Amino acid sequence: MNYFTIKVEAEEIHVEKKSKFIAYTFPIKSENIFKEALADLKEIHPKANHHCWAYIFGDNSEIEKCSDDGEPSGAAGLPILGQLKSKELTYSACIVVRYFGGIKLGKGGMIKAYKEAARQSIECTEIIEREVCVEYMVKVKYAYVNRIMQLIKRNNINIMFQDISETSIFRIEVPLNIVKYVDSVLESFAIEFSKLNIK
Repeated sequence: MNYFTIKVEAEEIHVEKKSKFIAYTFPIKSENIFKEALADLKEIHPKANHHCWAYIFGDNSEIEKCSDDGEPSGAAGLPILGQLKSKELTYSACIVVRYFGGIKLGKGGMIKAYKEAARQSIECTEIIEREVCVEYMVKVKYAYVNRIMQLIKRNNINIMFQDISETSIFRIEVPLNIVKYVDSVLESFAIEFSKLNIK
């Protein structure tokens, strides 16, 4: 099972009738991470008139939210969300910061401007296809490290963190389709492990 997401953050500026729209598109893993990013951008742009946004996450894009942040209902958040959905993205967010330029755009003009700012930002980032994985924390005695490394290499398992010592620790990403197999191997060695989350 695969999904599409954003690899790195992108920033683009779109100007519409002297109003400046700064769009930030970036990957997210949770709602809390998004909230932190939104708070950071509000500190960077304290004088902006609006901080409108949308995000999608979940392996099946099942969680999606958006905000107009004071703009007319449906004029900002939904157009931003629509651009994320048009690329079939998940674990992705876009925040568009607006500085009012003195000329009113009307609701139609706002929809167009927010949509275009989000589109430009998404187009400038790199979209990648990822396999759904389960994150594991594995603790193993040093004598079993070679067995763990063999399991990792033979199954193309990604190592996120490792600390090799008398009691070694590994954080690994296991593709969803081999989780049962990995569980059985670890259990056969009586190795301590826990599943942290699905990514």
